[in-house]
Amino acid sequence: MNNSDHLFLIDTSAWVLTLPPGAPQKAKSQVDSLIARNMAATTGVIFLELLAGSKSEQEREKLERALEAIIYFPVQHEFWIKAASLYSMLRKKGITVATLDALIVIVALENGAGVVHADKHFDLISQQTRLKVVNLLEFNSA
Repeated sequence: MNNSDHLFLIDTSAWVLTLPPGAPQKAKSQVDSLIARNMAATTGVIFLELLAGSKSEQEREKLERALEAIIYFPVQHEFWIKAASLYSMLRKKGITVATLDALIVIVALENGAGVVHADKHFDLISQQTRLKVVNLLEFNSA
């Protein structure tokens, strides 16, 4: 990944791919590199999805510490409105994505960041917006 000067919001799908023991090493290395270079970011929706999906209190606490150690993008009121507009624009073009994915995209765009993911929806959104994406599934299969 040649993104030395770009922040990336790490989507829940990327965390789910790279956190478990036995995770694909190439994908994990990309996330670890962003964290080490202070180029990784998160937001409240990703916090919620990851913490809600944790299997134990110990796992939840570990995830919380890890997420609190990276850059945090707050969700401004107008981001919700922009996300709804993005969602509507995509639907009119026949592209259906999760509403929270639209919000994550807006949070990234408004903060000048890209999205690292393992979810085809972000690739579809990037084709309709200026969003820069890194699909860990593609990288890992290369």
